[in-house]
Amino acid sequence: MTDLSISVPYREEVRAGGSAKAQPSRPRRARQSAEYKVYFWVIFMMALPMCTAIWCVAKLRTDRHGVGSPIAQAISQSRIITPMIFAA
Repeated sequence: MTDLSISVPYREEVRAGGSAKAQPSRPRRARQSAEYKVYFWVIFMMALPMCTAIWCVAKLRTDRHGVGSPIAQAISQSRIITPMIFAA
């Protein structure tokens, strides 16, 4: 039978008083490489005109305030597409 429980890794930290206390380790945020940033900005610049055109059409068709800005949409698309390139 397989044990499917998940255990959180702990690390020992020795404090100034000399006592060791176990604390859960925090996941570290990976630093983005320069190559990742270049790809992000290239994709952002390519997505910005398309998102602006889509935003204009959406604003003309519906006069709602819920339509997000084209910059926010382009950033969102860049955040989705760039990791896909690096995962491949």
